[in-house]
Amino acid sequence: RVHGLGTFVTSVSTKMESALDVDLGVTEAIRAAHQQLGVQVIRAAEQPAPQEVGEALGLPPAGRVLWIERAILANDMRAVAAVDAIPVAIAARAANPYEGGSVYRFLEVDCGVTLAGGSASITAVGAERRP
Repeated sequence: RVHGLGTFVTSVSTKMESALDVDLGVTEAIRAAHQQLGVQVIRAAEQPAPQEVGEALGLPPAGRVLWIERAILANDMRAVAAVDAIPVAIAARAANPYEGGSVYRFLEVDCGVTLAGGSASITAVGAERRP
């Protein structure tokens, strides 16, 4: 219920449950909420790591990353603008380049990385209005 707007009913549960010790990626979160997942890769390219990112990843000053910019969709609507940075030495382990979907799955399955946790910086932004 929203004061002044009314009561809204949805047939789709948006409640998501997971263990507190499990790191859940955005794509997995959308699936867990029973929403249709879509991923649009805007850009995936090797580039020098921005200073703050390189430091967080423990890279040398000239360290390079696979920089991935994605639009994550829930039911064909943009839900998240995601930017991921993977050290090139790790991304190079994959037989094929990243082409879309879960970055966590790419790291685990394609790069052979065992994930122990993750770090994310989340910022709210105003929604775009569509005509």
